[in-house]
Amino acid sequence: MSDVTLLRTLTRKSILKFGQYCDLQVQNLLDLQRYKYLRWVYFNSSKINFIDDILDEIGIPLHFRIVKPSKNPDLHIKLQQEIFENLSDGSKQSYLERTKEIGKKIIKGRAISKIKQNENCYKKDYLRRKNQGNKLS
Repeated sequence: MSDVTLLRTLTRKSILKFGQYCDLQVQNLLDLQRYKYLRWVYFNSSKINFIDDILDEIGIPLHFRIVKPSKNPDLHIKLQQEIFENLSDGSKQSYLERTKEIGKKIIKGRAISKIKQNENCYKKDYLRRKNQGNKLS
């Protein structure tokens, strides 16, 4: 028997049951101010819809709403750009600083993963082959 997911209209008390916040209610995400994630869910999930009250709260204007069941990730990108353009200069600056910090964390994480990737390369056999002039990847 197949699992058929019908169109779900989520209210404040609805539990998401998918994604990184699968255990939380929509109201909990609103309290945590995870508006960007809720907008992403709305635009990228074809079977998930929210009531109009929640759509207003997470900042989706009427002209950006889509008819469900469908999805439109490009519209999500346009909305994000419009929200960024409407920020004041101080908010834009703090937003850019936060994204730079996130970028630094990602770069640091990649560097650590490269170190861990080469962690086992300093064994006796590896060093012997390197000393003999063999090309190692």
